[in-house]
Amino acid sequence: MTSPAPDKERVRREDHALARAVVRGEPESLALLGLRLRSVCRMLAHLDQRAGGILDDHELADVTQDVIVIVWRKLPEFEGLSTLESWFYGICVLELRNAVRRNLR
Repeated sequence: MTSPAPDKERVRREDHALARAVVRGEPESLALLGLRLRSVCRMLAHLDQRAGGILDDHELADVTQDVIVIVWRKLPEFEGLSTLESWFYGICVLELRNAVRRNLR
């Protein structure tokens, strides 16, 4: 198994440092995290589209809000093993699955 590219490793370290700064309450880091969280809407829309467009706009907005709340709550646990966007994506997948299951009931 090869080691990750130096740029990816640097990005993961920077993302971990950003998460730590947000947890410490540094205002500029919170603004940067907010910018990075904008990707969540695009990720969820893409995932929903790949799943056949199961959710309507309101449900997608609810899932987006759920993902952001989970990210905020779990941010202290972010270990920097991936980029923030990769971490967000994993949470998006799980929450979208949960929303689809709720709709099927």
